[in-house]
Amino acid sequence: MVLSSAEKKAFIGCSTIELVNTCLEMHSRTLALTKVIRAHMLKGGVAELAKIKEELSATTTSLKEARDINAALGESLKTTELKLKKTEQERDGLRAYSKGVKKTNEKLLEDIQELEQSLSEATLAHDEAVSEKAQVGIKLNDLKDNVIDLHKEAFGQAVRQAIFLYGVPEQNELDPDKDVFDGRLIPIKDIPTAAEDPTPATDKGEFVPLEGGGW
Repeated sequence: MVLSSAEKKAFIGCSTIELVNTCLEMHSRTLALTKVIRAHMLKGGVAELAKIKEELSATTTSLKEARDINAALGESLKTTELKLKKTEQERDGLRAYSKGVKKTNEKLLEDIQELEQSLSEATLAHDEAVSEKAQVGIKLNDLKDNVIDLHKEAFGQAVRQAIFLYGVPEQNELDPDKDVFDGRLIPIKDIPTAAEDPTPATDKGEFVPLEGGGW
């Protein structure tokens, strides 16, 4: 016997217990039909007996199909249970992975905060160093100016003493940035160094005190 689509849907929608109950009910109906057949046989209803056999055959076929459907549902249930178990394992794995990722993110956030703090401290230290360097540069320029002023003041003092002690006539062309070299008055920056010219210092026009401690 072939079931219709509606009948198949009705069976598929049933649980295992419902299918078993249906089979039992069909079995009960079969027993009832058997009793009716026996009664008809006693009454000599041969034609009715043939009809009952057909109904019994149909019932038997339905019962077999119900058993097949039950077996198929059992296999489907096993497959579904296996898929469910696999899904639960994957879910547990994803949860564990999610926890690991969360811990990693927390550690990365801590590292970023530490790096930001270090960068802030380094930036502050750099700014302080730049400010300190600028202050040192200002002080160094002031010291350079002071050294130059002291040098010019000492030069002027020596000139005034020479004028006073030895009667050297004052000359406006005297320049603290020049010196005597090889009998000429030239800028100090143009005088060769000891590494450039091995000539003794006295030959380069270096000042030699006069006898008696004079200039």
